[in-house]
Amino acid sequence: MKFMKYLFTGLIVVGVALATVATSRAADGTIPAKVVRIKGSARYTTDNTTWHTLTLNQIIEPGTVIQTGGDNSMVDIILGEGDVDQNPQPLNNTVSYNPQAQQNLVRIWADTTLGIDKLTQMQMGSETMTDTQLDLRAGSVFGTVVKLSPTSKYEVKVPNGVAGIRGTIYLISATGVIAVLQGSVIVAYMDASGNPATKQVDKGYEFDTHTGELKPLSELHVGQLIRLAWEAQIVVNRPSTVIVDHTVYDVSPVTGHPPAP
Repeated sequence: MKFMKYLFTGLIVVGVALATVATSRAADGTIPAKVVRIKGSARYTTDNTTWHTLTLNQIIEPGTVIQTGGDNSMVDIILGEGDVDQNPQPLNNTVSYNPQAQQNLVRIWADTTLGIDKLTQMQMGSETMTDTQLDLRAGSVFGTVVKLSPTSKYEVKVPNGVAGIRGTIYLISATGVIAVLQGSVIVAYMDASGNPATKQVDKGYEFDTHTGELKPLSELHVGQLIRLAWEAQIVVNRPSTVIVDHTVYDVSPVTGHPPAP
């Protein structure tokens, strides 16, 4: 579609996709993607017709669409190497923890449909270039993304735009609301008047592509995102510390659905 072509072109212009690669260079392979946690029900399809039950430790190939059930259903997928503790150390109500992205992990919340469109990697001298493209068709996803190389890109499509992510802890809804705990996201989207636009969303802010409103995250929302970042760690058995900008937050438990952006 012309619209999506514009969005990807716009992201290149604003610097999310910062380089092109000669067509003579072949990709080294597919980024490994593994299901590391499942709660409730989830299924997947590779042909958009036949559905199968998603299982723990399943390897996900590009072209797969994952759909979670209702209630408290949830799926965690690691993009790249790594694993998680299935019984992580609990996080106390009042803690000190400075959240940092330690792996590329995507948490697919209840009532969510997510397409895994592209997962490629290519060695460019001493640097590895990766290309990750996700398609959020319904629901919401939480993710952590380690710092990318200048030539790499990580994009999440939503129905009215695409978010380019670089070294970030984020929450994105298919309704077009993007919340950023760490790092930044550049969004290319169609505004309420139907005109193409871009917006940078920095840490501590959320942006609504439908209203064009950019506003600070509430303390409650920050606390909920901090807890999600803790739960998403690969190395979970470490001292609990949750401090953001020198402020200690009382982090309440997170239920099956993500905090409303």
